[in-house]
Amino acid sequence: MHAKGFAVLALAMPALTQAAEWGLGATVGADGNAIYVPVKVSETLRVEPYVSYYDLESDFGTANTSYQYAEGGVGFFGQAAVTEQVQSYVGARFGYFRNKGESSGGFSDTDEEGFIIAPTIGGEFFFVPQFAVGVEAYVFYRDSDEDIEGFGEAETKDYGTGSRVVARFFFK
Repeated sequence: MHAKGFAVLALAMPALTQAAEWGLGATVGADGNAIYVPVKVSETLRVEPYVSYYDLESDFGTANTSYQYAEGGVGFFGQAAVTEQVQSYVGARFGYFRNKGESSGGFSDTDEEGFIIAPTIGGEFFFVPQFAVGVEAYVFYRDSDEDIEGFGEAETKDYGTGSRVVARFFFK
């Protein structure tokens, strides 16, 4: 991962050393797999470093394509108990990503890296005090520099929306 990505992750480390409660979370979906480390800094604040990776290889007749996407960052969320078993949260994730595509058969190779900001809202249901399954919705903005073989460099800005299901296990 690039130095910018490590800098973003380093922002969350002080919270890890002071947290009384932390955990591990995961999501698997069409937009990739992610691992989360939720850290309950206080009753109303959660800091959540994360890493995500997606790898795709496919054959289109005479063209072979491989595509890798890696992202790392940290989320900051205000949280509130709705009921004894339901908690809501709102905040944003800040991250660094790298996207690399290699092709044969006349397609261009690409190499892209940049940052992502994703305001997020979610809720989770605690089946037991240590295990929760949640859903979240987000809007993202990405700003990146891309090098496309045969075409040169380009600055890319894009945005969109998404949702995910996240399972989290907390250690007490």
